[in-house]
Amino acid sequence: MSEEKQSKISGLEATILVLTCAFFDFLDLLATFVNIYFGVGEAIKLMINFIISPILWFWITMRGVRSDWVLYGGLLEMIPIFGNTLPIRTVTMIVVIYMDWHPKTDVAVKIATGTIKSVGKK
Repeated sequence: MSEEKQSKISGLEATILVLTCAFFDFLDLLATFVNIYFGVGEAIKLMINFIISPILWFWITMRGVRSDWVLYGGLLEMIPIFGNTLPIRTVTMIVVIYMDWHPKTDVAVKIATGTIKSVGKK
């Protein structure tokens, strides 16, 4: 069976997810500049994170993809230095899509982190 048939996220879904994440990362960046001048940017960023992060996590979970990467990205997004200026949400979604499209890499990451011992049959 080829890797393409095993992937759970289609190309159209991947495009929509990445563009959605890029849009909200851009809104975070704009909110950072609003915060510099008006002081309400942190509240805007917090609302954006509390709205979009559960939606993305739910979407990925319902597709049956390993969703802990989305949670890690959401946690990084909450750190003010990283979440304000870096497109962490978009990069996280690209990593999730890459891991879905290349399952051998996901297995290698699981072995490297000690989540599983080996891939051999028992």
